[in-house]
Amino acid sequence: MSEYSVIFPSYTIGEQAYDKVKDICPRYGTKVVAIGGKTAMAKVRELLLQAVEGTGLEIDEFIWFGGEAAYENVEKLKEHKSVQEADMIFAIGGGKAIDTCKILAHAIEKPFFTFPTIASNCAC
Repeated sequence: MSEYSVIFPSYTIGEQAYDKVKDICPRYGTKVVAIGGKTAMAKVRELLLQAVEGTGLEIDEFIWFGGEAAYENVEKLKEHKSVQEADMIFAIGGGKAIDTCKILAHAIEKPFFTFPTIASNCAC
């Protein structure tokens, strides 16, 4: 049996965490695609748009992740023009949405940043 490892970056938590977007994300490019759950994206959309304001970052599109953490949804997301052209992915929501984005980011070799909306499921 062969070993397989994926190493994910560190994280920021706290009431001012969205303020760190301007300090961390611009070094990875300018084009952002936001992917997540419908409710989660509706709740954080304005917070994220404010977080990127004046940074040179542009969120091109907010895309629903598909509802289930499944390779089929990863494959569908790969086909989106916004995903293909993005420099980075903002993963928004709970565990299913964020896990889908983690696999997507790994598959297309793009950095991702998580914005969990449910702390109890360890979505980070």
